[in-house]
Amino acid sequence: MNGWLGLACVLAVGCDNPGNRVSTYPVLIRAVDDTGKPLAGLQLSAAGRDFGATEASGDRLLSLQGTEGERVNFVATCPTGYDGPRERPLLLLKRVQSLQAPGIQPIELGLTCDAKEHVALVAVRTGRAGVPIKLRGQAVALTSATGSAHVLVKERVGTSFQLTLDTNEAGDLRPESPTRMFSITQRDAFTVWDQAFVEEKKAPPVEKKKWKRKVKAAPVVEAPAPPPPKHVPERL
Repeated sequence: MNGWLGLACVLAVGCDNPGNRVSTYPVLIRAVDDTGKPLAGLQLSAAGRDFGATEASGDRLLSLQGTEGERVNFVATCPTGYDGPRERPLLLLKRVQSLQAPGIQPIELGLTCDAKEHVALVAVRTGRAGVPIKLRGQAVALTSATGSAHVLVKERVGTSFQLTLDTNEAGDLRPESPTRMFSITQRDAFTVWDQAFVEEKKAPPVEKKKWKRKVKAAPVVEAPAPPPPKHVPERL
């Protein structure tokens, strides 16, 4: 008789089977950006229910109801200025226990959002004071008395930009207005641009020779020799 009762219980999908009972499961969502820093503002929802957004710590503790082993699909929306998340927010409901802490521990789910823009910081060292640094034709910095300057550019990941050291006001510096390309990567970057200049020595001005017109000298005409003196006889 007991065997028949057990079979009936199984066919009825569990008589007091813990795996078939609806329970509450604590879930801890941890959101970070692509540098690993905590990320606030990640919106969460599941099964048509809104669970709010992660806090300044990047965490959001919430409770889900379901059965042991049930899979829950989350809808996660990264905050403005971020793409992602990278991971597929899929969660398996299960009881988590720890030897260090009593009671049921929350299920942890980590999500990562990638920033659409990152920073490129360029340190320019020229050894020359007063050299303008241009970005897309606009002066964005000027080298100091020590010949150095810093340029900070924040743009979309994957783009490039060009900096120019404008030497138009110092025509004796070589090379003339050198340029260099930089890229915006998935992480904030710091780059040093060392650019040496030399002064072109100017040759002394060449004096123009003054050409004097030569005057043709008149031919020298020799005076005719005087006639010999006449002999006059003396009278006695």
